[in-house]
Amino acid sequence: MNSKERLLDLFLCLIKHKKLHKSDLIEKYQISGLSVQRDINSIKNVLRDLNPKHFEDSPILSIPKGTYSLNPEFLLHAGLFNLRQLSDTELLAIAQLVVYSKAFTKEEVTRLITVLSQDNANQDLLKNALYHYSERFTDPVLDKITVITEAIQNGDYISFDYSKNFKTEKFIKKPLIVFFSDLYFYVATDSHESEDGIHLENLNKFRINNMRNLHSIKGKQQSIDYANRPQPGYLAHLTGPFSFYGKPLEVTIDFYYDPVYVTDRFPDHEILSQNIETGITRIKFRSNDGYGLKMWLMMQGKQLKVIKPLHLKQFILDEIKEMQTHYLVDDEK
Repeated sequence: MNSKERLLDLFLCLIKHKKLHKSDLIEKYQISGLSVQRDINSIKNVLRDLNPKHFEDSPILSIPKGTYSLNPEFLLHAGLFNLRQLSDTELLAIAQLVVYSKAFTKEEVTRLITVLSQDNANQDLLKNALYHYSERFTDPVLDKITVITEAIQNGDYISFDYSKNFKTEKFIKKPLIVFFSDLYFYVATDSHESEDGIHLENLNKFRINNMRNLHSIKGKQQSIDYANRPQPGYLAHLTGPFSFYGKPLEVTIDFYYDPVYVTDRFPDHEILSQNIETGITRIKFRSNDGYGLKMWLMMQGKQLKVIKPLHLKQFILDEIKEMQTHYLVDDEK
C-alpha cells in the first residue's frame, strides 16, 4: 500500500473506530512512529480547513497519549458523521423507539437498525428486538414521506387516494408538515384546530401509510399565516397519546387511581384536590374537543369520571349506553 492509500485507510479507520492506538498502526502499516504522526497531522490539516465556526480545538484527539480519535465536538460543529456524537446508550434508545413505534415495514426498520447498531455494544439487544418485529403494513412509508417532504419544500400539492372506515376518496391537498403520533406518520394539510372527524371528505390530517397513488403536482407558492399552520407538538401537548384535531377545551375529571397517568399525558394540568384515603384526585387540564380525548377518556373505564364540561360528560354517558346495547345481544345463539 502506497502512502496515499495508507492515508485514506487511516482516515477510514478513524471514522469506523472510536480510538486507534499508535502501536497498532505501526504494526499494521509497517512504518515508524514518526510516519504515523505525519499521517495524522496531514488528516488534521485537511479537517482544519473546514474551520467550522472558527472551532479552535484539534480535530483529532490524543488522549491518552499514544492514541488517536476524532474530536466529537469538532465533528458536530462541522456537520460530519453526526451519529458518532451519540453514545451506545443513546443509539440504543433511538433504535428502541424506531422498533417499537411499528411505523415502518420490516425492510425499512432492518436498514435503520443496521445503521444505528453498527459497532454498537448493545447489538444483541437490537437484533433481538428486530427478530421479533412484525410489520403492520408492507407498503414502504419512507418513500411516501420523501414525496411529501419534497412537495412541502417546493410549495407543491400532492394527489392521492385515501381509505378510511371502508371508504376511499381522491384528494388534492397542499401538505404543510409531516409528524408522528401514536403508531403512525401523518401529513397535515390545515391547522390542528380544523376538522379531523368521521367525515372522510373533510379530513385535514392523513395517515401516510394509508395513501395510495401518491404523487406531487406543481403548485403556486403561497404563504400560510402562523394561525393556520398546524403545530403537531402543541397538538400532542393538548391531546396526550392520540393527536386528533379539535378546538381548545378545558376538562375537569375525578381520577380514581395514581394521577400520574393523567398528568404525564396532559402537561398543562392543575390538581384541584386530592383525597389520599379515598384515592380520588380532581384534575383540571387543557385539551381539545377532538375524538382523541374522547377515546382516551373511554379507555380509562371505571378509573375516571368527567365533571366538566357537561357536553363531554353527556357524550361519555351516551357511549356507555350504546356499549351496553352491544352486550344485551346474545351472540351465541
